[in-house]
Amino acid sequence: MKKYLSLFLCLLVLFTLVACTKYVPNIKNKIDDQNKEKTVVKEPPKDIDSWPEERKLLFEITSETGIDFSETLPQKMEWRFKLNDQIELNTIDGFMVVAEATDKSAELVNKFLESKGLAFDDSNVADGVMGGQVGYQKDNLVCTIFSAYSTSPKNNDAKNLSDITVRCGVFNRPIGGDKDANGCLIAAGYSWCEAKSKCLRTWEEECK
Repeated sequence: MKKYLSLFLCLLVLFTLVACTKYVPNIKNKIDDQNKEKTVVKEPPKDIDSWPEERKLLFEITSETGIDFSETLPQKMEWRFKLNDQIELNTIDGFMVVAEATDKSAELVNKFLESKGLAFDDSNVADGVMGGQVGYQKDNLVCTIFSAYSTSPKNNDAKNLSDITVRCGVFNRPIGGDKDANGCLIAAGYSWCEAKSKCLRTWEEECK
């Protein structure tokens, strides 16, 4: 009896080893495939060369930070700027991408924009109940990073990150400043031409 029991146990161990040998590689392959999926870099769209600068920048953010952003979508964006010591608000055309946020998302995007030469703009900083925002600018290229908060039903004061939205656009600063007695905009180089009874730039048009 003991002989048959020992034989049975040996066969059981042998069967277990064969099964493990067969299925463990399959499990390993599945894990490897999942890891590969996580590290896949998005291929540039075929028409990316025709994209405006601000849209290309958003695609680069997606590729370089590894954040799983949505496709770039056209959207209006707001940009604040200083004019004659006053903060003005301008709405411009732009593009946006959205992703589920982590504690590192905003930091990754901030560092990437700084690496591209965009500078932090303190006129576009905001923090409220729904989220916080920072702005960056290089020449007329501007971007805002908005981190949205979700509140807990049990604790309205608790702020949990829910998603991150990055918007980029082109901001053409309105010309402002003092005008002379005839209403000519001095900052833009205009002066009054009596002969033509209008404001003009002397390097563009002669006053005679």
